[in-house]
Amino acid sequence: MLFDLEIDGHALSVQMEPNGELGTGSTVWDCAVVLSKYFERSKPNAQSVLELGSGTGLLGLVLQHLLPEAHITLTDQEKLLKLLKTNVPGASVQELSWGNDSHLKALKKDYDLIVFSDLIAWPELYQDLVKSLEFLATSNTRIVFASERRDFEKEVEFYRLLSRSFTFRDIKPEQLDPIYQSDDIYVFEANKKR
Repeated sequence: MLFDLEIDGHALSVQMEPNGELGTGSTVWDCAVVLSKYFERSKPNAQSVLELGSGTGLLGLVLQHLLPEAHITLTDQEKLLKLLKTNVPGASVQELSWGNDSHLKALKKDYDLIVFSDLIAWPELYQDLVKSLEFLATSNTRIVFASERRDFEKEVEFYRLLSRSFTFRDIKPEQLDPIYQSDDIYVFEANKKR
């Protein structure tokens, strides 16, 4: 099944396997679309981009289109790497289990931009996700992420953990694409504390 999204007048497509054995990462979720359309509107500036939990690779494909000179690195669990390579052939694709020291060391470099979408649905993984961000980001790295509110009482723990090492702010609805936004999807920008 193909998912198509128009970015700057170009149709970009990724293969999905929503009923397959690849899990939630093989589906395009609304947060990835909202974040993709935000970047289309905001025109990011970066030479080195890292996406955590890339899934189908839609967001990475969009950033590859918007930043043709940038080095794009997409990450996810091993079972999704083939799908990522198929959907975003020009990107670097690497395995990353959040918090895994050897995976993190293999990815360590200076990234201008780290992005992720819809990754705070699993409270048991918050510490590993934040640990990964702490390791991979520098004080010069811009982190942009989108999250759908599902259970705020649990999700607030992610923001508490994040605030130990990062400052962050919400991106206001008027900065988002006027069509591709939702009352239950939030977009944030974060920077590592100096």
